[in-house]
Amino acid sequence: MELTATRTELLQPVLEYGMVAAPCRGGFIVTSDRGMIEASAAVSSLVTPHVGDIVLFSLDGSGSSYIHRSPG
Repeated sequence: MELTATRTELLQPVLEYGMVAAPCRGGFIVTSDRGMIEASAAVSSLVTPHVGDIVLFSLDGSGSSYIHRSPG
């Protein structure tokens, strides 16, 4: 039997802290060591972040990013 599965690249997410710079149509602009990133609030995020809040966000190789929570 011939295997027909194709090899796929794994998109390993990273977690990072950043500061909310501004709201935007897709969610929020977050600034971090990586620069300015557009991030959506994750469904599990119970509190809406505000400008100036420090947040934990994930970013993966496909460019998807999500705010998970505010630390502290």
